[in-house]
Amino acid sequence: MSPLSPNQVSEAVFVIEKMMGNTVSVETYTGDGAFGPAYAAAVNVTCGINMTHRLVQTANGEERVSIMVILARSEDAGYFTPESKVTYNGRASKVLETSLKTFKGSVVYAEAECS
Repeated sequence: MSPLSPNQVSEAVFVIEKMMGNTVSVETYTGDGAFGPAYAAAVNVTCGINMTHRLVQTANGEERVSIMVILARSEDAGYFTPESKVTYNGRASKVLETSLKTFKGSVVYAEAECS
């Protein structure tokens, strides 16, 4: 399997970004503080949304059901850390797991599973 050329990566990213017609508000989980979970200020992220149920294994080995999959630019993956709050159409969810999706060795987009 040969890696993609920079031009092919740009084209793949362009195709993925054309599918991203939604916006979510994300409050990135930053850890636990004296008063419970702490979050960064909310940011709006342009993404694609897939409302589907999937069984997901979290980083700590727990099996959970994901009800929403967010497809975002790979540069935005850092917003979607586990336990981050995501709001879409007034509905709040939490990120279960985030992964970078590659094609022929090149990162194309990020996928966040939410409960």
